[in-house]
Amino acid sequence: MATQKLILPINKMSVTAGFKNANYYKKFGYKHYGIDVTSVGSDRTIWGCGVGRILETGFDNVLGNVVVIRYDNCHIKNGTTKNLIQRLYHLNRIDVSKGQSITKDTRIGLYGSTGQHVTGTHLHIEFDTDVNYPTYSPTLGTSSNIIKAGTDSVLNPADVMHIKSTAPDNQSVAGTSNSDCWASSDLSFPMYNGTGETGGTYYPTPNYSGTSLVEALKSIGVDSSFDNREKIANVNGISNYTGTQEQNETLLALLMKGQLKRPGSSGGSGGGETGGTYYPTPNYNGTSLVEALKSIGVDSSFDNREKIANVNGISNYTGTQEQNETLLALLMKGQLKRPGSSGGSGGGETGGTYYPTPNYNGTSLVEALKSIG
Repeated sequence: MATQKLILPINKMSVTAGFKNANYYKKFGYKHYGIDVTSVGSDRTIWGCGVGRILETGFDNVLGNVVVIRYDNCHIKNGTTKNLIQRLYHLNRIDVSKGQSITKDTRIGLYGSTGQHVTGTHLHIEFDTDVNYPTYSPTLGTSSNIIKAGTDSVLNPADVMHIKSTAPDNQSVAGTSNSDCWASSDLSFPMYNGTGETGGTYYPTPNYSGTSLVEALKSIGVDSSFDNREKIANVNGISNYTGTQEQNETLLALLMKGQLKRPGSSGGSGGGETGGTYYPTPNYNGTSLVEALKSIGVDSSFDNREKIANVNGISNYTGTQEQNETLLALLMKGQLKRPGSSGGSGGGETGGTYYPTPNYNGTSLVEALKSIG
């Protein structure tokens, strides 16, 4: 797998408490081994930071709803590459499951205020270099039911994550004005400069030692049916896939090297994979396509909506109510294709073939698109 540059889990992110901040220690009496963040706006969606695998999810008796993710081959600010564990605490809702393969376009859930000793709605983020004990954290002095008491092997998230300011993510970061528990170093995230994978092109390398392609795919949460393997084979140069031992061994070898392309990532025929294929579901209840797009950080200009319409079968888009309702309906089903994913006219999108399903109850295509960026 190529080196990946992890990006922010919240597109418009505000830091409320910094990494090992001295004022935080004075205020609460213990070290802060991560950062606390919120969204600048009202969207509390948490996204994947890159290509990874969900190792653990659930309700921790101390830290509330938690998600533990492994990301491999991550670029660090000092120029090194490391496999990392990310721990997320205090979620209001979890939208992923253990064993699931994710990308930056996977909705992890919504941040909240679950757990003990929580002073407000936020997301706590930790990055750990100890991949052998992913649920062990220095945050706890005594083990809980999911997260266990561990030693300090964490990194400053500002040394790990990148700001992807380009579409469709349109990311930015700031410090919360009413908090004295962060420093300028907590905002010094490097910019994503367009090099290095941000997730979506290749499947993550499985933690698997067997010889079965089917089992290896299952171990990272990928559909291992013949139909999907045929699609995977096609995008990886095997156009006449019949499931022979030789073909499966070729695909398995690519997978174990992190070089197996996802359907839809490089002109393939699709395959129903989530994460990169669809726009994320907007957390939006209105009726405007424009607002729905804005809510998820997607360019909602007429020019970009025209490109979205074109790749979704509307070649004469003029912005009529009927056209917008059609696009919004696709978006709400998770079937809205991204421009450039399947022979469309471009649009700067970096994901896969389809937009993810919006969490949106209205009738406006514009608003639904905004809600998933």
